[in-house]
Amino acid sequence: MAAQLAFTAIFSGDEAVLARAVAGLPGLAIDRHLGAFATWTQANECARRLNEGLGLSASESRSIVTDAILTAQKLIRECQALRQKSTQLLQGAGTKRVHCEFLLAELHLGLTLCESAFACSPTADQLEYLLRNARRALSTAKSAIGGFDFAAEHRSQIAEGIERLQNALEESAPQESPAF
Repeated sequence: MAAQLAFTAIFSGDEAVLARAVAGLPGLAIDRHLGAFATWTQANECARRLNEGLGLSASESRSIVTDAILTAQKLIRECQALRQKSTQLLQGAGTKRVHCEFLLAELHLGLTLCESAFACSPTADQLEYLLRNARRALSTAKSAIGGFDFAAEHRSQIAEGIERLQNALEESAPQESPAF
């Protein structure tokens, strides 16, 4: 069975043109190859003749065109709803929870790096590498806690992690020997 096609007159900018609608598909497609008309009435008369040539009554062609327009409007509303939902998700508590979990994991990694600096006997370069990455984790967490609007519980967990890592870094810092 071939798709049902119907024509209608519409305005495109300042000119009257013909557009076609296909049953079950959203929207109208302007048929530029059929040309522009001096008036909408002329375009509408041409559309009526084309629809009659396709064996469509006025009510059948109107039904196909209306269905295409309503389907397009429904699709646009659904897209707008999805866009709004994605914006809410990006700004919502779920994202904040993920950011919190990431920061807590990064702080835990920083603590592990400090513990590794204590547990094994790294070379000076290895020790600097471990401590530099632990300091980066601390810096990231400090920046994030000031930049994100975390829930009080999450803010508290991150602050505790920052404090633990800061203490571990202070303990792992090379002690200067007193000068004589």
